[in-house]
Amino acid sequence: MIIGTSKKRGFTMLELLAGLALLAVAMVLVIQIAQWSMLERGRALVRQAALETAANILESARAMSWEDITEEWAAQPRRAAPDSSLPPEAKLLVHVDAFKNAPATKRVVVQVAFPTQPGPPYSVVELTGLFSARTATAKEATP
Repeated sequence: MIIGTSKKRGFTMLELLAGLALLAVAMVLVIQIAQWSMLERGRALVRQAALETAANILESARAMSWEDITEEWAAQPRRAAPDSSLPPEAKLLVHVDAFKNAPATKRVVVQVAFPTQPGPPYSVVELTGLFSARTATAKEATP
């Protein structure tokens, strides 16, 4: 009989510790990826809400007559829909100006600035719509 040898099969303590260390590293990586994924999902949700809000404002301008689309209309206070995912700090800006390249055309620019993280750098979504008069007078170009 040889002393110091055993015919028992199994894992040594070193092998168990190495396996547990690998498992711990893998779990930390999975948790970090899950956290990053949740943050990105939240950012995407807020960005989608900003796009929908800007599109809704342009859609309301599209429903109006051309003469009613003015700077006074643009200056009206607006809020996102109550069921929107936009944070309360989001800012809505609407501008109306004459489009230089085409007569009897107004350009409406909607900007939605929203925070993607605590503090200042805000992300901005900007949509632009061009609206032409539906009827033309003799002085104006054809719509």
